[in-house]
Amino acid sequence: MNAFTRLVLVGSLILSPLGCVSGGKAKPAAALRSNCKADQIEVVRQDGHDVVLSVCGVYEDWKWHALNGWEYVGPNAEQPLQVPVDADADGVPDEVDACRGVAGLSSLDPATNGCPPPADQDADGIADPVDKCPTVVGVADADPNKNGCPPDADADGIADAQDGCPDKAGTSNADPKLNGCPPDSDGDGVADADDACPNDAGVAGAEKNGCPPDADGDGIADAVDACGDKAGVANAADPAKNGCPDGETGTVPEPPAEEAPAPDAAAEPEAAAPPAADAAPATP
Repeated sequence: MNAFTRLVLVGSLILSPLGCVSGGKAKPAAALRSNCKADQIEVVRQDGHDVVLSVCGVYEDWKWHALNGWEYVGPNAEQPLQVPVDADADGVPDEVDACRGVAGLSSLDPATNGCPPPADQDADGIADPVDKCPTVVGVADADPNKNGCPPDADADGIADAQDGCPDKAGTSNADPKLNGCPPDSDGDGVADADDACPNDAGVAGAEKNGCPPDADGDGIADAVDACGDKAGVANAADPAKNGCPDGETGTVPEPPAEEAPAPDAAAEPEAAAPPAADAAPATP
């Protein structure tokens, strides 16, 4: 105890009649010891020569000695309930708030507790840092390379909603019906990868899949084979001999007739023209 503090305590002893010990008399000594202003010190309770002071919100034990006056004993075992400090008013106390200056959400992860949720540009519920398609609404996926992206069953990079062949990997196409479908150069419905004649429209079949019909198997399509029932040789100069055996002449196949467009059932029949006004009346 320094000389000044002892002087204050002795002075308090001299001014205080023996047998009349007031806990309030300990305030100057408590203020001097803690640098807390006297008007911020309150007597919490007093039991004879023992007093508990609230020194700027901290409970302290003080004891009166007839010779030395009021002496500081130590912090009281019972302290007032302190309201946790929460600078950003987000409900997460500053002592556990990882983002003290910004209002956020409570989290079990100490690194993100009290922090704002990560950005989610497409509002699909998948945060941008883990969203492989952050600007397109998607779905959660265990595969990090698909997480947050629209469903794509065949994994061809074309979402099922825009994929004309969602179960077969394909390529982009301006035609919505062909978009996402395997390439089909001749448009015969047989993908190039399975088409024995990828540049000639044909039909699906176990043998020569995707090739035009060739009944005699001479490699000349029936549509241009003058001898469709006999294996022959090609003859581009004479269509009547094309596909026929040497020296034989056949019949040039007629092109398939184009189907006439179906009549429009909604179309109204033309109204009959009214009789001429100057027509002669019928003779009875």
